[in-house]
Amino acid sequence: METTRLSTKGQVILPRSLRRAKGWQPGTRFTVEDVGIGVLLR
Repeated sequence: METTRLSTKGQVILPRSLRRAKGWQPGTRFTVEDVGIGVLLR
């Protein structure tokens, strides 16, 4: 598990290793869901 932060612009920084493993590029779109105990990105 890695730690990340929320920027002053409200952006969450995803670790590079995770972005590479998932093949996510700048501009990739996600849905965001509040699941009570946290937030789920899909």
